[in-house]
Amino acid sequence: LASEAVAKQCSDGMRGKCRLIDRVLVPGSREPLELYCIDLEYMQLQVEVEDTPQKLGTFGAKMRMKARQYLEAEKHQKPQLDITDVFDHDEDIQAMRRNYTVEFFHVFRMGYLNYAEGEWTVAQRFLSQAYAMGVKS
Repeated sequence: LASEAVAKQCSDGMRGKCRLIDRVLVPGSREPLELYCIDLEYMQLQVEVEDTPQKLGTFGAKMRMKARQYLEAEKHQKPQLDITDVFDHDEDIQAMRRNYTVEFFHVFRMGYLNYAEGEWTVAQRFLSQAYAMGVKS
C-alpha cells in the first residue's frame, strides 16, 4: 500500500506499475488522498531449503563497527539500479505478478471507476470479476 505522495516519488515506469485502489479523505485534510498498491503474490514463489544450515560467526563489537561503516558508505552512494528494469526482468517478481494480466488491470479499472462514481452494482460486478482473475493460486 502506498500513498499518492509515495507514488509521485516513483519514476514514470514504476508509477505505471502502481494500481489506484481508493481515494480517502483524511481527517483535517480538504483534498482526498489517493491510495495505490503494487500487485505481488508472494505465494507464487518457491522456497528454497538448504540441506545444511550455515553457521553464523559471532557478531561482536568489531563486526558491528564494520556493519555501521558499510551502511554509512552505502547511504552516500547514488543508486545504480533501475528498479523498473528489475520489475520487468527479475524472475521472482515476474512469478509474483503472473496472475495480474493486462485484462485484470482493465477489469479492475472499470470496477474502480464505477465505484468512484457511486455505481455500486456495476462496480461490484467488475471488482468481483477482477478478484477472480487475480486469485489463481
